[in-house]
Amino acid sequence: MKFIHTSDLHIGRLLNTTSFLDDQKYILDLILSIIHTKQPDVVLISGDIYDRSVPSAQAVVLFNDFITEIIIKEKIKVVIIPGNHDSNDRLSFGSEILKSNGLHIFTKLEEIYNPVQIEDQYGIVNIYGIPFFQPVFIKSFLDDDPEIKNYNSAYKKLFDTIILPENSRNIVLTHAFISGCTMIDDDEMPLSIGGQEDVDSEVFAQFNYTALGHLHKHQKPSEKVVYSGSPLKYSFNEVNHKKCLIAGEIDGAGRVTIESCELAPQKEMRVIEGAFSEILKNAENDSQKDDYIKVKLTDEGSVFDPANRLRTYYPNLIALEFSRFNITTNNVLKGITKEMKQLGTVEKFCMFYLDVIGKEISEEYKTAFSGVYNEFIGSENK
Repeated sequence: MKFIHTSDLHIGRLLNTTSFLDDQKYILDLILSIIHTKQPDVVLISGDIYDRSVPSAQAVVLFNDFITEIIIKEKIKVVIIPGNHDSNDRLSFGSEILKSNGLHIFTKLEEIYNPVQIEDQYGIVNIYGIPFFQPVFIKSFLDDDPEIKNYNSAYKKLFDTIILPENSRNIVLTHAFISGCTMIDDDEMPLSIGGQEDVDSEVFAQFNYTALGHLHKHQKPSEKVVYSGSPLKYSFNEVNHKKCLIAGEIDGAGRVTIESCELAPQKEMRVIEGAFSEILKNAENDSQKDDYIKVKLTDEGSVFDPANRLRTYYPNLIALEFSRFNITTNNVLKGITKEMKQLGTVEKFCMFYLDVIGKEISEEYKTAFSGVYNEFIGSENK
């Protein structure tokens, strides 16, 4: 049986005020072309379909068109679970009717006992789906089992209630944080406090393949436990990621082989760092001006209207930073101490300058500030 595994579509995503809908349509069309070429038996989508629990109408239409292409035109089954960004109720609307067309959405814990079954030349492959949950829901579901204290124990106890047929082939979709994996974005923030969100990959040992969602970077906590990663870069923390989807196949003995299929975006996400004049000079010959850009300026002096001037070349400038304003844990100003309150305004400004710029103020700048400050005080006292 062949399958495609993806996750974390985050349809409707905004970065600041910039919409990704056009880029998402482009990447979903690319995924459709891979599905058409690979002709899998099933497509697995492991949560965070939408970026928010109440998606926009445009986001819903885009996802609906994507799913319709797969189940109606290609006649390929789709299995979906909600992630922590999704609303289970909204995602499940009409799901019973859509099952007859090959769309299966797991939104309730009790549905784990009714896997989707796909038949190939070797027999049946069972596909289980675990919607995103908090451990307290599993605890309630399993009659307030006192041993359920975190995600790891919740998964263990839940899987203890599933009796897998002997010599069967089994796949599970879930949306979780696996111990030892790399988090890089706010979307992947801990699902609970104090490390209780960690799940040991060994919990999934009974399954032939675990199709994970939640983390945006493609990674393999173990050989059979795999994050597909998100199909697009959704933050500047992801600029070095190579995005992909997973194409896999499970043979008659339950052995799974996978390959990553690269997903090249319509627009890249880049960070450009340097002096303002150099960035402007290089921008003239930049062949990828429409990319999503974050600029980090290294200039020590002030720069006039940098954002608007940069947007002349980079219309999708998303963020602008001055490297000299980076705050570190070694900064001088960590609080207003009693001694600082006794300092004069010029001395406080000198400390502020050292804190922000990272070096002592020059006598020229100090004299200039002192002159401006004294002139201001003089005018206030008139």
